[in-house]
Amino acid sequence: MTTVRTPVFVLIITALCLSACASGVVSVPEAPSPAGSPSASIDRQVIVVVHGDASYTYHDTSGTRRAADEKVLREAFAAARSMPSAEAFVFHQRAGRSILGLFPRNDGTAYHFVGGRLVSQQTYRRVSGWEAEIAFVRKNTYPAPPERRSAPSRRRIVAYYGHAVPESLAPYHRSHPDDSLSVDRVAQAIQSIGPTDVTVLSTCDGGTPNTVASLAPATRYLVASPGDLHLSMIDGDLLSVLAQDQPLDATVDAFADSAFSRLTHRTVTATVLARYDTEASDSTARALNARLPSATGTAPAVDCATRTDTAIDTAGVRVWYRPARFGRADRDMHSGWACAGTR
Repeated sequence: MTTVRTPVFVLIITALCLSACASGVVSVPEAPSPAGSPSASIDRQVIVVVHGDASYTYHDTSGTRRAADEKVLREAFAAARSMPSAEAFVFHQRAGRSILGLFPRNDGTAYHFVGGRLVSQQTYRRVSGWEAEIAFVRKNTYPAPPERRSAPSRRRIVAYYGHAVPESLAPYHRSHPDDSLSVDRVAQAIQSIGPTDVTVLSTCDGGTPNTVASLAPATRYLVASPGDLHLSMIDGDLLSVLAQDQPLDATVDAFADSAFSRLTHRTVTATVLARYDTEASDSTARALNARLPSATGTAPAVDCATRTDTAIDTAGVRVWYRPARFGRADRDMHSGWACAGTR
């Protein structure tokens, strides 16, 4: 009898590969699954992209070190489980690593929920922009019920959690310095999915004229902060509010109102959130973008109203604002538009 011996180094590499595939993957907590098959009336689609390929650590009130991206991820899981008439795609863009410095491993995890049930979870290799995420959505979208296939498309919500998205192409990912990101690239990705009703940007400086103008062709409503969030991100579990069976405008405002209330309860810095009806605010966004410098991340963003003597048209913009709780507030209101400040 011939004995076949597998070289030890092959076993070691195999073990490393298998363990690396799961490294950094956040598991979905166990929860009772809804009875029966997914509802035939899946008429909501929620797409959540959580960026984790940068520094997102913070310390909570007890001094414990936390990872903001993982916190949001678990909140998104909770939202996905609470929406019986929706499908939810949750993507976690993790820091890229390689095995033994030679073999790049998957650095993204996709979670697909339908009717509150986790139906698939898999890792994937991230590519430029959101190409891998969009491809996954297209391939796995739950079929629309027959009675809706000829009707207007289901309500679609897209949410992005991360650092400020650059106004023009610039390096963004810590482990992929050659892969640039920009507001236009995000807008193109959203537009490629199809008509989107609401886009949520849980980032700093998301309410710039350039951002609103870029996203206007891709989404009807935008919820973003024309200021700093300091990793105090919009709570992911609130995304289920946007999937409620209520008029869209009222639903968006209810979501923003709840998000602002939670933000102000846990922060002492100035807090600002805005809702943009892109059909009504697009012309103002383009006009401001043409005459005022956009926020670039190299200088603190300021209220665009401080950079011009001309009154700013606020049509289509609703603002939630609270000055900082410390010091003397220099302003008690915000226009809802962020522009580059002076260095």
